[in-house]
Amino acid sequence: SSGINAEYGGCPKESIVDIQGVVVKADVPVESCSQRNLELQGMTFHVVSESEPQLPLQIDDASRPIGADGVGPIVNQDTRLNNRILDLRTPTSQAIFRVGHGVVEPEVQ
Repeated sequence: SSGINAEYGGCPKESIVDIQGVVVKADVPVESCSQRNLELQGMTFHVVSESEPQLPLQIDDASRPIGADGVGPIVNQDTRLNNRILDLRTPTSQAIFRVGHGVVEPEVQ
């Protein structure tokens, strides 16, 4: 709800939160979620673990490809490896694990 957004909108990215609420039909499709027709009307919001305000790398930066002109956010390899728990959240890293899982898991018929 907008009240919860206003109250906790300043919670740093990558924080772990616990939200209780009611699932309702969305008035407007939610483009940033896999369930576009539904939304959660939050009733309670609890910060389980607040992340640091400035993380060593931003998931958005680590996910963004370098443009055709060779310009883009640079996240060095050592930064990625030293902060692997964050780097594993990028779509590229997730895709590697999905492919690996598909190769290892036998086909069930």
